[in-house]
Amino acid sequence: MAFKVVLMLGVVFLAQQSLATGFDFTTSYARKALTLVEDYLPGHYNDFNPHPTSHGERAFCQTGEESCFSYDPDSGIGPQCWFKIDYPRNKCCDERNSFQSPIDIPVNQRTRHARNRLRYRRNHIKGELENNGIYPKFEPEDDNIRLYGVPGTHRSYIMDNVHFHFGPRGDERQTEHTIGGHNFDAEAHIVHHRSDFANVSEASVHKGGIAVVAILFSTEHGSKSPAFENIFRELGEVEDFEDEENVCFLENILIFIKRIFNLEEDGRCRSALIPTFPAPPSQQKVHRKCLLHTKDSRCGEHKDEIYLNPNELLSECAVYYNYDGSLTSPTCSEAVTWLVAAEPTRISKETLKALAAVESRFTGDKISDKGNLRPLQSLAGREVKKLRFPKRKHRYH
Repeated sequence: MAFKVVLMLGVVFLAQQSLATGFDFTTSYARKALTLVEDYLPGHYNDFNPHPTSHGERAFCQTGEESCFSYDPDSGIGPQCWFKIDYPRNKCCDERNSFQSPIDIPVNQRTRHARNRLRYRRNHIKGELENNGIYPKFEPEDDNIRLYGVPGTHRSYIMDNVHFHFGPRGDERQTEHTIGGHNFDAEAHIVHHRSDFANVSEASVHKGGIAVVAILFSTEHGSKSPAFENIFRELGEVEDFEDEENVCFLENILIFIKRIFNLEEDGRCRSALIPTFPAPPSQQKVHRKCLLHTKDSRCGEHKDEIYLNPNELLSECAVYYNYDGSLTSPTCSEAVTWLVAAEPTRISKETLKALAAVESRFTGDKISDKGNLRPLQSLAGREVKKLRFPKRKHRYH
């Protein structure tokens, strides 16, 4: 780690000297800085081509230690390269695998009636909102918020978080899932792990170990949800991202250097630069890493004491598309039972502006500069069911 820090500081110094000499690429300072960028910072290029999982088989990759990745299609750590980053940790992200998400949902199937109501037995929970630099995320304080009625199992699922996806500003596509080719304005994922597992990490290597309820948002259709509104009104409190000790720390140095010299990547997949931060003293209960799938990782800005009724997060229409898929960010493990709401929930244009203002973990960027949408994946012959659940007793307006 010490060597890497010295190297980074050296590159920054050389870059500053290049600026001082009029940004002339013929100077020795510029040549030395460029050599360091090209030979040391990017790490090795991943030119190998691993085989995907056999057709029809699931690929499981355990969450836990995480990699720096980007949603920038021009980056060597962009979506097309996720499965090569820190191989084999993220091998499940291979787009040739059979159970990848998100998908464009076909709409020609008949509606089936689910026997059990999709519901939480709690009507009042407390949690906190954070910006982890990839998406705004709400986490419940209680570790036992249970969802009942997930198809295919008699077990309940425990809520881990609610997070939000949206596309680059101005792009037509703004949701991860589309329905019959139709795009909406934003998408929420309510993530759960099955109650017989301790957490998402343990559940991520089992079929149906994770259940994600996807709520699509529209500025023109649907009713507002009081629960989501309680989250949305606090987005301004977590707009900034100031966590230096995140997994993309060294990548930020690389981005800084590339911007100084106006460099572009050549499209080849490469290794991400992973920093190693010292552990805190044992008496300090401080989580030093900013992780996606780990509760209480404490990254970015936080807003505590947000109260909501979890049942008001669910779709008012109670009709969902159900299919077997994967997480939509690394590790992309194919352990997910998806329930995608067939009808949208209302969102205001002001809320969309607040989402667009949230800072990315890449210095100087907003999440909405590149968006946080994974490209649509092949259905690969999977069945998508349309399920109508019994409606809950209390509706919101």
